[in-house]
Amino acid sequence: MPIPPQIVANFHDLGFLLTWVPKLAGYVGRKYSEWTATRNTYLENRIMDYLNMEVESSGIDGMWADLIMKPIIQDVPFGIAFPVQMTGFAKFKHNLKALPYETRHRWRMMRQYIPEEKFKEVLVKLVREQRIRYNNLSQRYSRGE
Repeated sequence: MPIPPQIVANFHDLGFLLTWVPKLAGYVGRKYSEWTATRNTYLENRIMDYLNMEVESSGIDGMWADLIMKPIIQDVPFGIAFPVQMTGFAKFKHNLKALPYETRHRWRMMRQYIPEEKFKEVLVKLVREQRIRYNNLSQRYSRGE
């Protein structure tokens, strides 16, 4: 689509931006939507795998904790997660020892954390598609058959 001559006359230096910025924004939008779709599909597959492996049905809190939070915090030592009260050099030494765990935790939170509301949306979608079942009496999810 050509740029109208009135705009070109007044903004001849910005012609490049007026042509390529919308295309770049569209490209970024498409890539973001592809990324979120892939992430949702990955989460759906993880939920289905979890329900296939679990013998008993699971509630929303247990599923979210097992699928999202457990991989993020599973290998942090107790002394790092819940340090005793320290001061001075001991506190500095403990902070140095905790730095790799803290860095890994923040990285995992950026990459793997999914809020509980988003997790519930994916569960509702799976129930609507009848891929899983929800029992109102026990308030638990199970594999759809």
